[in-house]
Amino acid sequence: MNNILLIEKNKMLCNNIADIFQRDNDVYIVHNLDSAIDVLRNVDISLIIIGLEGPDALDLIKRIHRDSCISIIVLTSPGSEYNEIVKLEIGATDCIKKPIKTDILRAVVNNQLKKFNNLKYRFDYEKNNFYVNGKKVALNLIDKKMLRILLKHNGIVSKNAFTRAVWGQSTVTDQYLYNSVASLQAKLALGKSIEIISTAGFKWIADQHR
Repeated sequence: MNNILLIEKNKMLCNNIADIFQRDNDVYIVHNLDSAIDVLRNVDISLIIIGLEGPDALDLIKRIHRDSCISIIVLTSPGSEYNEIVKLEIGATDCIKKPIKTDILRAVVNNQLKKFNNLKYRFDYEKNNFYVNGKKVALNLIDKKMLRILLKHNGIVSKNAFTRAVWGQSTVTDQYLYNSVASLQAKLALGKSIEIISTAGFKWIADQHR
């Protein structure tokens, strides 16, 4: 069962879309961005359908794309090709023109949900939770800080930058640092997911073994 967040002012359209997906999914309907943010904070959302326009809607799309791997399907008005391009460039997964064709929307949403459910791992930056094969991994605060900086960097994170991001100004020994990384790697159960590069630092490499 997936959780779909539908953000749209038109209540009739909301009901029609909900009817398409609520048999196999939980559909959360909101009519403004503040309510959408509340749902995102409290529910593990799998996919978002958004039909709102304006700068705030663009900011929300950009933020979700930056902080999660949730697919974002945008419902656009006829003749808004420029807005479609902008939304795709900032992180929308796909755009579908209104009036909505049910078969197209169903195919796009189901395809994205399938991709979401097949993810080996994902990090929910909003709630600070990590999932492997759809199951939340029990991690402490230090684990989550280490994981966040590793996933945010494409490449090597220097030992100094890594230590500052996780422990702040506190001094930690190399032994404690390496033991913490080894403990995190064991909890994730992804095989070799973190590479220790001599004295240079650390690198997330789980993608190389998927």
